[in-house]
Amino acid sequence: MPQMTQSFVRGILFLLALTFATDLLAQRPGGRGGRGRISGTVTGRILDNESGRPIPGATVAIWRVRDSSLVTGGVSKADGRIAIEGMPPGRFYAKIGSLGYRVQVVDDLAIRPGSIEVDLGTIRLATDQGVETQEVTVTAERPDVEFKADRTIYNVENQPVNAGGDGIDVLRNVPQVEVDIDDNISLRGSQNVAVLLNGRSVPLRGEALAGFLRSLSANDIRSIEIIPNPSAKYDPDGMAGIINIVLKNEKKEDNLSGTVTLSAGTTNSYNSSGSLNWRSEKLKIYSGYSFRYDQRESERLLFRENRIFEPVTSLDQVSKNERIRRPHSLNSTIEYAFDKINTLSLASFVSLRSGDRYGKVNYTEMGNLDEITSQTFRYNLEDENELSIDFALGYQWKKEPGRHEFSVEARYNDNSEEEANDYVEYLAETTDSIVELQNILSDESNSEGTFQIDYVRPIGLTGRLEGGYKGELNRVENDYYSETFNPITEEFQPDTDLNNLFVYDQQLHSLYLILGEEFGPFDAQVGLRTEQAWTNFNLKTTNEEFEKNYFHLFPSGALSYSFSDVSRLRASYSRRVRRPSVRQLNPFPRSPDRLNLRIGNPYLLPEFVHSFEISLSQSIEWGTLSLSPYFRHTTNEIERFFSLDSSGISTLTYRNFNESDSYGAEFVGTFRIKDRFTGFINLSGYRIVTDADNVESDLSNDAFSWSGRCNGKVTIIPDLDLQLSYFYRAPFDISNGRINAIHSADLALKQSFLNDRASLSLRISDLFDTRGFSLQRDDDEYYIEVDARRDSRTAWLSFSWNFGRKQDRQKKRNRGGEREAGGEAPTGIEF
Repeated sequence: MPQMTQSFVRGILFLLALTFATDLLAQRPGGRGGRGRISGTVTGRILDNESGRPIPGATVAIWRVRDSSLVTGGVSKADGRIAIEGMPPGRFYAKIGSLGYRVQVVDDLAIRPGSIEVDLGTIRLATDQGVETQEVTVTAERPDVEFKADRTIYNVENQPVNAGGDGIDVLRNVPQVEVDIDDNISLRGSQNVAVLLNGRSVPLRGEALAGFLRSLSANDIRSIEIIPNPSAKYDPDGMAGIINIVLKNEKKEDNLSGTVTLSAGTTNSYNSSGSLNWRSEKLKIYSGYSFRYDQRESERLLFRENRIFEPVTSLDQVSKNERIRRPHSLNSTIEYAFDKINTLSLASFVSLRSGDRYGKVNYTEMGNLDEITSQTFRYNLEDENELSIDFALGYQWKKEPGRHEFSVEARYNDNSEEEANDYVEYLAETTDSIVELQNILSDESNSEGTFQIDYVRPIGLTGRLEGGYKGELNRVENDYYSETFNPITEEFQPDTDLNNLFVYDQQLHSLYLILGEEFGPFDAQVGLRTEQAWTNFNLKTTNEEFEKNYFHLFPSGALSYSFSDVSRLRASYSRRVRRPSVRQLNPFPRSPDRLNLRIGNPYLLPEFVHSFEISLSQSIEWGTLSLSPYFRHTTNEIERFFSLDSSGISTLTYRNFNESDSYGAEFVGTFRIKDRFTGFINLSGYRIVTDADNVESDLSNDAFSWSGRCNGKVTIIPDLDLQLSYFYRAPFDISNGRINAIHSADLALKQSFLNDRASLSLRISDLFDTRGFSLQRDDDEYYIEVDARRDSRTAWLSFSWNFGRKQDRQKKRNRGGEREAGGEAPTGIEF
């Protein structure tokens, strides 16, 4: 399209102008370009506090005050001296430690003009009395929770409560995240969350997204990152923020290593996964594969009164399903480093998901005085097949990681889904009396291609600039065909009121620019993302087209103040968008059963949110504390709209409500008692005020709810861990109704052996069998009760084996200061 070409050219010109302008800025006097470049040095000497002897091999890690990111580090020589060169300008702090000694922190290191050399002087390390004088194994474990400038990182790879699970199970045990019985993901009370995989968007929603996440093995997931208020660098989708799932894809040692995991569950569920790593000086290859077989039963009870006419009639509906899923997934990454600066990478992810579902619905319709007027059984046999492929080719130029780098990436993603459903409905008295025979075939494909350029460079002494372009082409094609048996002609005839074929095209072009600057303990950042969107929804069946063109600005900003290296206050703002999905737009009815229809609304508009947040994080001796009040103002809010007609058929569609305001606060606390106990507590409270006067005044709502999660892991004896996780969400008011409380608990036991090369885990999910969903709605036209349960209590036995990895073993130095030399980071300092 001509607009696409123009936007692409404007994007390239923007980047060229950006590079030219920043080069001029960098070459000004005192700047970072050319001969004016500042490079600092940190020196010092590390001694034993008692004997005064030098400590060789002590580790010094330099961290940036602005965002607590690791900048560089070094190891002391035989005489205890250190010299770390090539320091960029800015404010830093240092962590100094060695095996058997307490970690010491040195605050307020500054590299600036006229002061490019920092002498730490003599650092005397005190003995850590908690470490016994014997041979020990050093393990460089990441902390369970990390607070960064714009995100909270939950490292889940060593959590026993995830053993044998999938991506959905991992998210259930992450603070801030809620997952309901239908696997819908929420963040701070909102289901509109953008899900990323390794920093790349997952262009799936609803059940398709849940199926994709269930195909991921928990053993392949390294961490979950929660970004509640992203910068302009990220796509503006996701009203409540971003959940980034980071897969394992790297290792420290050269040559070959890998992991094999086998799991079995009491619900006739099985899981096998494995990964291989190979790395040389220039080439790194990672590949991980998993297969799952999962068989679960579910039940849904619905009672509904129809009050439109007298006498009142009612429906008692009982749905039972048995579902079998067989997902395969393959994740691979190849990276080639031409040198220390230039890297070429190819990443791929393939997920193949097949499954069957056997369902039975019992309809009991009653008239006045609860007499039964009709009773039927409807049986369903479903066969589904899905394939997702994702390829990304990227190039990175990193002169200074995080400060001066350039990257370009081309990506292609395709998801295809085919479902075949056969329905047969009988009168309750006998299976010889057929009420209806129906066959439905749905074929959908979702393909997306993106091209992205990102550039980061320093400006002056303490400034930074980021900019980039992203172009995206997306097409969704759906062919829905239904036919019903005609007993008169004894043939299947097409259901012309249901059958439809549509094509949805979306084209997005975005440019973003971010400027940041440090002012002593302050760090300020402002950003702007511009987006031009063209959409075309073509209903081939009726020859109707719905075109929409959007141009929007998405500003963002953040200001942080560091009281010290362990305490930070941060305020942030961003504007974000939620675009209607194609299923929300499609005006043709979808029929999960004959008494409940779903119909889209092609006139839906995107909804927008202004999101504000203040966060305070504090590190203390035994853990970390974080408190984050927030406020979100949403316009054109997309909400479900339920109606019931006189014949007892319900219709679910979507409308744009005027606006809503969401107020809340979130607390996360992490705790560590030596090496025996670790855990966290997460508390969240929020109030949502919705104005729906443009649709119906009765739909306006003012509700408050809160949730809490706690997780504790205790080391009973060396190499034997016990972990308990518990979640509770209080009841929540909705328009004319209420969603009841939800709570569940998981318990796990993990035994490691063979020097941590192998482990055996026992996990019980939903320990008390309480995970479910229920609600009531009371309206002038209807009354509804819903109760849904799933076979979620499962005992998992998992075995995991690591092979090919070097064991980092060192001897603790004796009281006189003698120790074996080694370059590994001591416990408590992360490299």
